[in-house]
Amino acid sequence: MGSFYYDKGMRSFQLKNYEKAVQDFTDALAEHESSGAYQNRAAAYMYLGNFKLAGADYEKSIELITELLKKTDKSKTKYFEMGLRDILSCKSAIAYIKLEKRNFDQAEQLNSELLEIHSAIINKDLIPQNLHVSHVYCNRASARFNLKKLDHAAEDLAIAYIKSNSGDIRANAMVLSNKFGLADKVNEYIESLTHQNYDLNFIFKSDDHLRYENGQHVSGPHGGAFREVKVEPNIHGGEGYTVTIFNTERNEASMQIAPKQMKILYADKEKIILRGFGNDIFGTSFEDYGLTIYYSDGDIIKIALHMHDRNIDIVYFTI
Repeated sequence: MGSFYYDKGMRSFQLKNYEKAVQDFTDALAEHESSGAYQNRAAAYMYLGNFKLAGADYEKSIELITELLKKTDKSKTKYFEMGLRDILSCKSAIAYIKLEKRNFDQAEQLNSELLEIHSAIINKDLIPQNLHVSHVYCNRASARFNLKKLDHAAEDLAIAYIKSNSGDIRANAMVLSNKFGLADKVNEYIESLTHQNYDLNFIFKSDDHLRYENGQHVSGPHGGAFREVKVEPNIHGGEGYTVTIFNTERNEASMQIAPKQMKILYADKEKIILRGFGNDIFGTSFEDYGLTIYYSDGDIIKIALHMHDRNIDIVYFTI
């Protein structure tokens, strides 16, 4: 990538000189076609309000990435994930363009497809962090509102609010709720989705794990790294659950992650998302921790520990 014109385009884009960025990336593409140059030129077109050319560039970028992935060894996890994330990012932008152009049927369909793809990928050992799922739910809610699917729109906004760790996205979900006159219905869905009763009382025995930092795979699998994730009703007798993780290598169990108090944020047939709440005896907040339990046909297939303050995810799984 890093050609003279490509680098010029990045500088122009950073300086918000979007017309110059378009020309620089066009010059870079004349030298060598790359998905990155198409994506960045598309982003510049978006800022200039030229959705037609932006959409064409995103489509071309998807085409190039897809061809590259066909030739990529899937064992090279890092490169494969990067390609998938870029495809999802491009598709998300195209769905937004459909919404802006008031093609609401197509916008709803594309955002639904994005959520299906995300669900399928995340049930593998891949976490496409830069697909902001809550944004997708907000965009689909906007399309559904304009299609007069008010209950579905309200449910999407509630899910966007629950799933997001970002105050900005949560605020946007609430702004849309008020704008669409759906605030009461959205709050009903939030209450319903966050106060379902689940009998979480189990020990998940993991053979290995993967570590992600800022959405990038940085280590694992390790060829065997035995852990146990214990989830049980709150050991202090209050609401929610207690999550503890043990290192069980050498047939000895030593505590690796001390007990964290968590409660359910969201649940469906594929996953349950928990988030820490309250404080420990030293006053340290549990909110920096979270857990996602993934299911397939009712069985737990993997568990992801989230350390939100450090943007670290550790995915525990069985072989």
